[in-house]
Amino acid sequence: MRCAHPVLAMIIGVALACTLLPAQAGHAHGRTAAIKPPTLGSYYLALGDSLAVGYQPDTPSATPAVWTSGYVYQFQAMLAKVSPIELQNLGVRGECTNTLIKGGLDASCTTKVVDTPSQLAQAVAFLKDHPGRVNPITVDIGGNNLNSNALAFFIDTPAQQKVLLTKLFGGMVKDWTTIFGTLRQACPTCNIIAVNQYNPYPKGALKTDLAPVFRTYSGLLAKVAKATHVKLADVYTPFVGHEILYTWISVRDIHATNTGYTVMAEAVAKASGYPIHIVQ
Repeated sequence: MRCAHPVLAMIIGVALACTLLPAQAGHAHGRTAAIKPPTLGSYYLALGDSLAVGYQPDTPSATPAVWTSGYVYQFQAMLAKVSPIELQNLGVRGECTNTLIKGGLDASCTTKVVDTPSQLAQAVAFLKDHPGRVNPITVDIGGNNLNSNALAFFIDTPAQQKVLLTKLFGGMVKDWTTIFGTLRQACPTCNIIAVNQYNPYPKGALKTDLAPVFRTYSGLLAKVAKATHVKLADVYTPFVGHEILYTWISVRDIHATNTGYTVMAEAVAKASGYPIHIVQ
């Protein structure tokens, strides 16, 4: 992957060193070498953050049941046209990569405040309780890792930014490897789809161009996905140049609009391999 910033190019090298060993170790016995063509199960399992929940800032106090325009729900509707399928959405607002694994952490993604089962543990349990009945699985996670470090990034010097991003991406790669490796081990034949992250900021909106950061995010996630036999849905690319329409950034909120969630659902459908007709 081409990188627009030499610091970020270095980060890719460091982070991938963390990626390859655990990913390869998880496949030492070749249990996932041959993955069947995608077939639909009775359940669609979704993991993720507020994007999986379908959060909308115009109804911030609503319950998740109200946010049915999210990409997860739109993707389920697309799947249902192929074959009846139920949704098990484990998404949690504010979730980070490490909280998805450990559960019960606060918004800083560092301090444990509640002893609750993690999304990953719930997902593994659901797969165990419904053997052969779950397909597909989607995962969007990592955006809050960036958000929780945004303030520090903007006030840091370039040298400090380099250290911050190296540590941040290294941790995310390790967590992604654990998440996808665990799901793959729990369901060797499941059609697992990772969703990358769009950049909500239009070109020129910020003094510091964050596009290289989001491209690095996408590149690293793609590497981990490939190593763990997971498909990648690219939502980053279609959002470029359409940030005002596809997100709520005009009112200072980074979440997707209904239109943005539709674009995300279409990207997931395209990556999934299912026979879904998408009207452009």
